[in-house]
Amino acid sequence: MSSSSLHSLFTVLCVIATASLCSAAYDPVQSLEYAFACKMAHCDPSMIESWTCGDACTNLTGYKNFYSKIVTVSKNQTLAFTMITNTAEKKFVIAYRSTVGDYQTLIEILQSGPTTYDIANITGGQVMSYFYTHYKKYLRPIVIPKLQEAYAAFPDYKFVFAGHSLGAALTTITAFDALTQEVVPRNQSIMYNYGSPRVVNYKLAQAIEELIPEIYRITHWKDIVPHIPLCVQNSTNQCKATGSDLDETIGKWASYHVGGEAFYNEDSSQFTLCDYAEDPKCADQFTFAQTSSKYHWDYLNVFIACNGTVPDHSFGAKSPKIRGVGMNIGLGF
Repeated sequence: MSSSSLHSLFTVLCVIATASLCSAAYDPVQSLEYAFACKMAHCDPSMIESWTCGDACTNLTGYKNFYSKIVTVSKNQTLAFTMITNTAEKKFVIAYRSTVGDYQTLIEILQSGPTTYDIANITGGQVMSYFYTHYKKYLRPIVIPKLQEAYAAFPDYKFVFAGHSLGAALTTITAFDALTQEVVPRNQSIMYNYGSPRVVNYKLAQAIEELIPEIYRITHWKDIVPHIPLCVQNSTNQCKATGSDLDETIGKWASYHVGGEAFYNEDSSQFTLCDYAEDPKCADQFTFAQTSSKYHWDYLNVFIACNGTVPDHSFGAKSPKIRGVGMNIGLGF
């Protein structure tokens, strides 16, 4: 399907949605554009530099590469992001790549507990350990100077923070960091996340929502990732917004989503907007047992992988073997 056809399709979606949805700020056409940016983040930087990254490039007409980077964490683990600019529309987009590889998936799971957010003073603010420690050590020293450089070059641009899966978690942390440190102005910032896991606790979620003026968290039907880490539920099986940060259940902490939600149905032909995180009318209508990895790589009918195949990942790839026993981790971000 061509870029113009896709744009027309999602314009129609707003027309067939309810009036309240159409009057909201969420823009399905812009959301489609940033989904392609997330797809682009899976491509090799050389392909982005030469603009030969397939439909990710052809559907981002008017953009060009500003800076793209694969950051080596270890022999079996990397992180990646791309920064692109659109001169005509005065937009700067940073998009983070999703998890790649079963090893990275396993490390994320092993480091899925909370740690204290300490870049800014947020009383009681907690964040998932893997996302935060890797951001601070490997990404922040590169990303923040590049954002400072970008703002100096494009002081009147809109700064868009985007990401899918692991990338959604990283961009949430990046956007909050960039705005608390006044790297870019909050009134020129916007965030679109796709298939995000729960990144922070309620206290930090509140701080993020108060600072970032526009947050759009997109979910796809029964995608498993927006349901992890498991939240602490109340007596009606809804995620607790307050209470202790740790639960008596092993491996469960008071993780909580950030911002409202644009929830797409199974074939992405319609969407529902929920104004607050953990609204049971959107993705939270499904229990964890009802979810599946099947819906994780397809967002707004964009397959989030550079070459059209699922990355070497527990979601769709062969299961890793731990101590000689094959097992599908199934919780990769």
